Amino acid sequence: EYIEHQTQNILISIGNNNIVIDKLIISEIIGNDLGLNSSFFLIDKNKIIHIKYFKSDELGVDFVKYEKFQINKKGKFIRYYEKNGNYKNSEEKGFVKNNKREGKWIEMKYNSNLEKLDKEKQETDYYSYMEANYNNGLQNGETKFFKLIQKYDGNGEPILSSRKKGKLIYIETYKYGELIDVKFVK
Repeated sequence: EYIEHQTQNILISIGNNNIVIDKLIISEIIGNDLGLNSSFFLIDKNKIIHIKYFKSDELGVDFVKYEKFQINKKGKFIRYYEKNGNYKNSEEKGFVKNNKREGKWIEMKYNSNLEKLDKEKQETDYYSYMEANYNNGLQNGETKFFKLIQKYDGNGEPILSSRKKGKLIYIETYKYGELIDVKFVK
């Protein structure tokens, strides 16, 4: 009855010989009349990409999060942070150096790869606990994805203090931002 629609705008970084270096979804609208997930972007005069995320239903619109990105000299899109030092919010934590991720980072958020892996649709919660290492804003070395264990309140919202790392699901290996290997744990 209510068909889900999807519209995306993707910013693409193209290098020599017309080779695609990186892609970044800068705006999207996914959903129908009953509810939408959307994001909108702005690129400022300093070439910082600002993306704001929203969620809406029949009752109204809620602001979800605000992220910033920049493009590095090699054409990769990397997260941009206003302040250097320790950083923490409800989804991620780590250290920021020169406005970029540096060292060990932890992310706890929705992971579309988990949904793709669940061919029989037995799961209902596709959130992961990710541990990664960053060098100058780029993933470098092993990135481990664990099942995120969390409890929910009466409104279906996660109780942040209940979050913890579950079993290891898969490992991605990066070399300065380039994915070179993926291993799934059985």
